[in-house]
Amino acid sequence: AKLRFFIPHINVIILTAIESRMVHVEKTLEDDAKRPKVAFSVGLTDSGGVGPFNVETTLVYQKVFYNLGGAYNPITGIFTAPMKGVYYLRFTAFDYRANITTGISMYHNRKKVLHAGTVPSDRNEYYSNAIVLEMEEGDVVYMKIPANHNLYDYTANACTLTGFLLFPL
Repeated sequence: AKLRFFIPHINVIILTAIESRMVHVEKTLEDDAKRPKVAFSVGLTDSGGVGPFNVETTLVYQKVFYNLGGAYNPITGIFTAPMKGVYYLRFTAFDYRANITTGISMYHNRKKVLHAGTVPSDRNEYYSNAIVLEMEEGDVVYMKIPANHNLYDYTANACTLTGFLLFPL
């Protein structure tokens, strides 16, 4: 008889816990839907060789694979942070031609934050780098090819730039 008395009480506790959890999940989903979403992934070109130039030159990645939030500008090659937050940025670069110097640099505003490159060799050169940056609204990130350096990109998309908002601040 005592067991029957406690079962309805336990069911009420379980139902209350489930209802509380469902309210929490619904609130989390609503917050996620409101959270800003920023992500982009772009490829440099299909045309082959890029460079060398006499001066360091900003690269314009022409092939836009994804640009949620529209923060990457395919005309200027510049990613502009639409809000204060922490961003993940990554690039890849490539050249297969012998006896040339390859290289690429990432800039945050006017400060160089990453560089990767090689000295002349007789083999394929493929490299990448990545960084997490705290950015203010309006901060910019862009890539430059140093003077007298080369890159090579084609339909396989060996030279890419990708970034996304990890979380707003």
